[in-house]
Amino acid sequence: MHSLTLFIDDERYTVPTLLILFTADLADAERLARQKLDEAPEHLHVHVFEGDRLVCSVSRDPETRDR
Repeated sequence: MHSLTLFIDDERYTVPTLLILFTADLADAERLARQKLDEAPEHLHVHVFEGDRLVCSVSRDPETRDR
């Protein structure tokens, strides 16, 4: 089981929203991040960490997307 921490940058707030998810397969990280990004048009970026390691980042702006 993997414990993922998601930080969601939202244009409505000055601090990111913190969300903790558990998944059996780490390959689900990007799918979960995209799902959160698509939940609201105000969501700008989602950064996914496992512990202190960045797993992936997704963004509405492809130029700011990290992998």
